[in-house]
Amino acid sequence: MSAEHIQQLNKVNNSFTSLKLYATIYMDDTVWIANSRSSLQKMLRIAEEFCEIIDISINAKKSQVLHICPKKDDELLPIQVKDQQVIPVKKSMPIRYLGVWLTQSGSKSFQKNLIIEKVKNVYAMEKSELGYTMSAEHIRQLNKVNNSFTSLKLYATVYMDDTVWIANSRSSLQKMLRIAEEFCEIVDISINAEKSQVLHICPKKDDELLPIQVKDQQVIPVKKSMPIRYLGVWLTQSATDKLVKYILNHVTFPQIEYLLKDMVLSKSVCNIVNSTVLQFFKNKVGIARLAINSIFFMSGGYKLFNIQNHQIQMHGVNWLKRVNADNDVGLSMRIRL
Repeated sequence: MSAEHIQQLNKVNNSFTSLKLYATIYMDDTVWIANSRSSLQKMLRIAEEFCEIIDISINAKKSQVLHICPKKDDELLPIQVKDQQVIPVKKSMPIRYLGVWLTQSGSKSFQKNLIIEKVKNVYAMEKSELGYTMSAEHIRQLNKVNNSFTSLKLYATVYMDDTVWIANSRSSLQKMLRIAEEFCEIVDISINAEKSQVLHICPKKDDELLPIQVKDQQVIPVKKSMPIRYLGVWLTQSATDKLVKYILNHVTFPQIEYLLKDMVLSKSVCNIVNSTVLQFFKNKVGIARLAINSIFFMSGGYKLFNIQNHQIQMHGVNWLKRVNADNDVGLSMRIRL
């Protein structure tokens, strides 16, 4: 490769730069570059000898030859790769390297059309009923009915190479997987069907064990009692006592506690809230309704969030901070005492 660089437009004193390329390598994908068929053949022989020394092998079945601006006589002459002959691809056929499609003419029309088609598929997935929609009603003030409503549409959660696809039906999950497989084919990555698992939450009897097609394999949903591990967390069809406890203590009650910063609930209201939570917890975990309530709030038991105790603790801490504060809030607090 060479290029002439114009240093100044009004002078002829220009610089000349050249670069000699033999190959481009990324991981185990290699492109050998030559200006003739004979030089490419010589380079491949040297490469094969080197590979034999370090005990690695060139995969002739996956090898392809792209002849740019070929002569008519050399257009379809094969290249010897190990013990096989590789015929150059035809002029209209593209070659994919690291997710990029290459052609003899250098035209990008094939790749552009492919991108447009896949973007349309993704856009169609966004507008369709695929995925799973989460929604929740948020209580702004406990003494008013003016609440807000929030919804979120999820298709997947991804961390590194671990992906969870989320759908509200078997058919929508299958459609999403087909779109994902097409995308993976473009960027030259693969879905490992052998490591794939399906967790069917609240399935109908007819759909309980119906498989999901992942590439060329069928993945059967795990049984109800079998857990699935994702990022070190074990997931099951039914919620465990630890999971329900986590949702109550770390998701639901912190939101309620925040709303209590400027108000105090009466003991009767606190008892109603605690009773409702206990009823929900016992039902989800499968504990008898007549079980003693105190064991669920004790530190030696489930240690559930007790709204009355936390309310007293929170306001007690805030009161001490205000009384001892060296500002207008502390001064007004001490005056009111």
